[in-house]
Amino acid sequence: MKEAQTIGQQLKNLSSGRFLKLNKINPTGSLEARKLSDGSIMFYWRYTFDQKTQRSPIGLYNPNNPPRSLAAIQGKYSILAAERAAEDMALMHHKNIHEGGGGFAEIERRKKAEIQIKKKQREQQQTYTVEHLLTLYCELLQQRGKVSYKDAQYLFKNHFITPFPKLAQLPANELTFDHAIHILRCVYETGKDRTANKLRSYLHAAFKTALRARMDMTIPQVFRNFHISTNPFAETVPNAMANRTDKNPLSVTEMKQYWQILNQTDTYAARLLQFHLLTGGLRIQQLVRLTHTDVKDDHFILHDLKGRRFAARPYHTPLTARTQSILNSLRAMGEPFVFSTDGGHTHVRNETLSRWAKELVGEQIDGFQLKRVRSGVETLLSSLDVRKDIRGQIQSHGINGVQDRSYDGFDYLPIKRQVLTLLEQTLTDAISSIR
Repeated sequence: MKEAQTIGQQLKNLSSGRFLKLNKINPTGSLEARKLSDGSIMFYWRYTFDQKTQRSPIGLYNPNNPPRSLAAIQGKYSILAAERAAEDMALMHHKNIHEGGGGFAEIERRKKAEIQIKKKQREQQQTYTVEHLLTLYCELLQQRGKVSYKDAQYLFKNHFITPFPKLAQLPANELTFDHAIHILRCVYETGKDRTANKLRSYLHAAFKTALRARMDMTIPQVFRNFHISTNPFAETVPNAMANRTDKNPLSVTEMKQYWQILNQTDTYAARLLQFHLLTGGLRIQQLVRLTHTDVKDDHFILHDLKGRRFAARPYHTPLTARTQSILNSLRAMGEPFVFSTDGGHTHVRNETLSRWAKELVGEQIDGFQLKRVRSGVETLLSSLDVRKDIRGQIQSHGINGVQDRSYDGFDYLPIKRQVLTLLEQTLTDAISSIR
């Protein structure tokens, strides 16, 4: 009589492509094995549901695993471990049917669907990187008329994307606080503490925009795709010392000296700088973007988008006889910009105007920078007893209260004209007294 083979021997002698029933499984089904074309053996749990026989793969057989091992070892099973896995599958099948479901087949379908969803999410996150978020944020700033978008682009590129390419390509929702503080500390430790603060501010704002996208209808839908749940820059702390105001206005004497220098030559640059000074030292970034449309008969309009406001706040500056004459001599022939060296197609850059001012002044005023003219105008007007609120109206700052935003619709043109006439007269008298 031929001696019966052990299960191990049966598996070893199994023909390729054939199924071998090994044991019954409680509460339902059986454990089977099949030899694959490469000679390896795969375990299956076989069961019947809705009068259809189905097989669900368990895993590969490893004859070298301990026979009594109850779990897979490096992804491969002993016979006993395969039985336990089949029992677990049978129990899930039974439980799902009892709860009104479609058995183990339904469980597998759910798992496959979840895997596909997660795969799709991973693929999406590879698209929605930190760099992509920063690019979209800069585009949003530009769409909203924020001139700061260029500053943000420069800081992102030179102090984040270029020096930290791996972090820039990380899915935005995987950037952590530790990443954030490392980026900022690296900038700070090069001695650029003010730059580190500005970079932090823009990065914080970009992530905040994505974080608020799910509740703020004014933020484009695409920001929701980043799935930002926390802002990694929210807990970082700016360097308070670096944020101190650089209060270094031109003195009254230096203001008069500056006006004298501008009147020593009749060039486009000198006249544009005269116009800037006589109209109150307006913000250069806003002034150079003046369009022909915003020049009226006796005044012109600039649009203030500084700060958190989305809609630009127009503010009006009167033209005196002298500033009207200077403006007429500067106006480009083409559209849309007034101050242009290419016929109105593009405006004079604020950096260019600052450079022109520096070249004209040279070493005549110690430490001269064009930004000191704005605070110098306020200092000069203060010395002439012009009220603080009127100075704010002229230079468009300090106008943030509820009353100013919502109730005060007066353009202050008559009062501004009086003050700017006083400024012009004071500077003109200074030259006369020198002569």
